[in-house]
Amino acid sequence: MKKVGKTILTVISGLSVASLIFWTAQYYLGALSHLYYSRDVVVSVYLFIGISVLSLAVFTAIVIMMYRCKKVISIICAILLILFIPAALLGSFIDMLALGISGPNGCSHTTDIENYGKYDDNMSISYFPDSITEDMTVVDFSYYYKYVDISHTDLFLEVRFNNKETMDKYLTTAKSAFSKNGTLTYQNPYNPIYTDIIENTWVSLSANDGYLASYIEFGNFDSYKYVDMNYSSISYSYEELTIIYNYTYIASDIEVGNNPDDGEYYPKFLERFNVEWNPENTFKYEYIEE
Repeated sequence: MKKVGKTILTVISGLSVASLIFWTAQYYLGALSHLYYSRDVVVSVYLFIGISVLSLAVFTAIVIMMYRCKKVISIICAILLILFIPAALLGSFIDMLALGISGPNGCSHTTDIENYGKYDDNMSISYFPDSITEDMTVVDFSYYYKYVDISHTDLFLEVRFNNKETMDKYLTTAKSAFSKNGTLTYQNPYNPIYTDIIENTWVSLSANDGYLASYIEFGNFDSYKYVDMNYSSISYSYEELTIIYNYTYIASDIEVGNNPDDGEYYPKFLERFNVEWNPENTFKYEYIEE
């Protein structure tokens, strides 16, 4: 095999290797851009690095053997490189597709109250408490974030108070954060002892429902189940002396399940009120134009 042919083959196959490693790195190393990534994500990053180094070593050895070894072995090495080019390009395409469909590997997910107030993209939600105070007993906290076409976010904080007066102080502060557009108040659709407060602003325009101020819609594509949910709310119960602060913006890119790293997640608000996936549990509230 002539030297010019070997050089061209080396360049093309080298670019194919670089493309494969680049797009695979976007998927695995991109997971480290999340603020709260899991131990499994770290393990996958180390595996990716190890496999990449090994692959580069094998590729380099094949190229060297193609140039330095006898004719038969040189031809075998050239054939291997030729076969590797479409395989690498196919792998690159699959990685690009995975990034487009599910985003980088993993997600941000934490239930540690020490992480309260520290979120991806410097997110700040005005009606949540600025900090956890001694007046509150934290019942539950959860934060989830994953970018797939859009930012899918679920932030949940449930706190209990010792008396109605203290609870009212925090409730008034939270409601005032919605004051710009006014508020809508109604009975929680899943638990009658709770009252929900949302901002009176439309978040979606539905052909069937008009302007919606909030919605929780259960849908599916065959066996793929999802919740399309845009629900920013303050839920409270004087009976339980409890306020639940919730912000959920999750769409059909996230599958219903309990494996956040693999893009399977169920909104904490629905889990808290024991709402199972069922199209009959769909809830929509119309924006009221003043």
